[in-house]
Amino acid sequence: MAFDSLPLFLLRYNDQDRNGLQESAMGITTILQPECGVILDTCALIYLVKLDLLVAAADGFQLLAPRVVLDEFRHKSGGKPLSPQVARLLGQGKLEVRPVVDERPSPLTGGESACLALARELAAGSPPRPVVVVTDDGKACRVLRNRQIPFLNTPLFICALMQLGRLSAAEAASAIRLNLMLGRYGRDVVQRIRQQFFEVSGEVLDGAESPGRSAP
Repeated sequence: MAFDSLPLFLLRYNDQDRNGLQESAMGITTILQPECGVILDTCALIYLVKLDLLVAAADGFQLLAPRVVLDEFRHKSGGKPLSPQVARLLGQGKLEVRPVVDERPSPLTGGESACLALARELAAGSPPRPVVVVTDDGKACRVLRNRQIPFLNTPLFICALMQLGRLSAAEAASAIRLNLMLGRYGRDVVQRIRQQFFEVSGEVLDGAESPGRSAP
């Protein structure tokens, strides 16, 4: 594609944008590896359920979640029973609850801390297991970045599902727009998401806005 035909948002990168794209590429590259484990934190699990994408996510991926993530999910649902999507995948073994035995001090708490510990355990296994943590928590993203653990936010995970052929471009675009409205993503994060969507689909993700917050 000619340089002058690129969408304007692709021509506005600074060094922070390029660094963010490199981190996103690390997560995308890892998640495309065979037998990659996908560790979901609580927000990611909630978003995938609300977007009705949990089954698509489990199609070919081994989804993993520490017990505390399910506990937080149930708590944030007002103590209701697990959603039918979650219960079905647990019963089928496509969403696996993993115990966490790594007791090293963590700068995170709750589900994010457990996801970090589980990622460290799997990466240090024999043989090492490729893993990606899907999280939308800004602090968790910063910690994972500093420890060079591959991660994606939920909209970028949706881009990965599109890249693997589990969602059409139209389905992915619709889900990402809703995800951005449900969450609070910084402008530079939204730009990375639009960039990744364009690279995978060749289409511009119009109408992708978020209420906004400090970007992870």
